[in-house]
Amino acid sequence: MTRIAITDLDRIRDALDIKGPIEEMIWDELDQPHAWESVGQIAAQLESASCSAGSWSDMIYTRDIHSKLADPQWVEAIDEAIAQYEDATGEHPTFSPYGPFNLAAVVTFAVDWVANELAHRLRSLGKVAVVTAASDSLDPFPDVIAFDSLWEAEEWIADEIERRVQYQVDHSPYPVTEEDRDQWAEIEATLFIVKEERL
Repeated sequence: MTRIAITDLDRIRDALDIKGPIEEMIWDELDQPHAWESVGQIAAQLESASCSAGSWSDMIYTRDIHSKLADPQWVEAIDEAIAQYEDATGEHPTFSPYGPFNLAAVVTFAVDWVANELAHRLRSLGKVAVVTAASDSLDPFPDVIAFDSLWEAEEWIADEIERRVQYQVDHSPYPVTEEDRDQWAEIEATLFIVKEERL
């Protein structure tokens, strides 16, 4: 059986309102075509991800981590992540509980906290929809698009069916009747599969 994996996460990214260098880095690593079969897998990855476990490729080497401290946007994002942690827990973070303090621990703490917060925002969407959109009945590589709501997915499908039918009308060498349009729309509708997913 062919593995159907998500090819387009743009609408989920928009719903999460990804911003700031830490969120951008994390999302860029997650947003790989064919990496995920469900949006829930992404949330689980965010929840279990850890810099110390090598979850983020741009946070493996010490020089990569230190380069973040040289970037003013990263420093601001780190400060913000620490402040959010303190607001959420009422505690100050412990950066190096098993050894001497080092700045790298501050960076990795902030990245892990932001990943956890992204997971929370993703799960707070409640339900999402994943649409498999084939170009024809034999399409071996359909587009698989994640939407942040079922109604948005259904609206997109209706628009896409209309667009496809209109394309056929515009390129038909023969006059097209309403019956023809309806039949083409029915055929196009069979090329879409919608799965709602509870997060």
